[in-house]
Amino acid sequence: MNDSVPDFARLRGYLATVASGLDVGLESCTLDIDAPVSAYLAVDHKVPAYPERDVALLWDERGGWSIAVETHSGEDLIVLAAMDTAEVAPPAEQVAEFVAQHCVARRGLPSVA
Repeated sequence: MNDSVPDFARLRGYLATVASGLDVGLESCTLDIDAPVSAYLAVDHKVPAYPERDVALLWDERGGWSIAVETHSGEDLIVLAAMDTAEVAPPAEQVAEFVAQHCVARRGLPSVA
């Protein structure tokens, strides 16, 4: 994908590829095609500093990918890191590497009693 605003079909395909690379299905994604175009991708990972919180990848057409954790009170997500890349839609492999740098797979965490 280039840096221009992608059409819906291409963006949906890109999100499916990213989701697959993170072992989650497209059903874990939401896509908002209002300006700015954005997406939410729930991932089956945890951030070690917040092991009790769900993790999501956020994407928008201006800034690309970021990692966030859910709050318990319905407030906005807490963004922890933004992917530093010149591409708004980098290859799925780079997105997976970004996630691996900041998160661990849920199955890799000890259970919380």
